[in-house]
Amino acid sequence: MPKDDPGGLGRSGHNGAVSQRERAVRCAQHAAHAGVGLAYFYTQTALNTDDESYQIAQTTNYSDNSLLYTGGAGFNIPLSFAGDYVSMDVGARYNSVNSARYLTKGDIMDDPNSQYGIIITPRQSAANFIACHLGVSFRF
Repeated sequence: MPKDDPGGLGRSGHNGAVSQRERAVRCAQHAAHAGVGLAYFYTQTALNTDDESYQIAQTTNYSDNSLLYTGGAGFNIPLSFAGDYVSMDVGARYNSVNSARYLTKGDIMDDPNSQYGIIITPRQSAANFIACHLGVSFRF
């Protein structure tokens, strides 16, 4: 092995032989994406039967729309090298909502003196989260 060849492949290459690991690295496809959208937040109250098998009534107590920024990355790894029709899909997406208004437990209170008999006190905060996914993709 030449002194200036730490990998041991020599200057003449590796005679065209490709290991499974090298093939997988060459066949994996990566992607990145970014976007802007609309996020819809809502709080609902529902009345169900005792065993929760049937919903009797439901109402939306509060809702809000916010601007959503998203960006992510991932890759596909072919599972079938013969036809490349099936691959494993792995990735993550970061979703950023700078400001959203919503209700949590205790934010709706009874008030017999108000017009509707209740007081609603919404909270406001950022609503950022990461969604990861692992799946199988099929190409037809």
